[in-house]
Amino acid sequence: MKNGEGYTDTTPGKAIYRLRHIPEKIWEVIRIGRDFFHLAGLDVTEITVEDRKSGKRYTWRK
Repeated sequence: MKNGEGYTDTTPGKAIYRLRHIPEKIWEVIRIGRDFFHLAGLDVTEITVEDRKSGKRYTWRK
């Protein structure tokens, strides 16, 4: 992204990445779930999980 003066501003891009980024430990569980359903002949279109400790929700959409 560019700021008002035309210089590259990485702050908004980093913020968007952190907002949408799924931590590796949670992504691994989502990947296992998708593989499990794939073996059963099913397609997963969306998975939402909530961290019990922090209460933060993570959503993956196809």
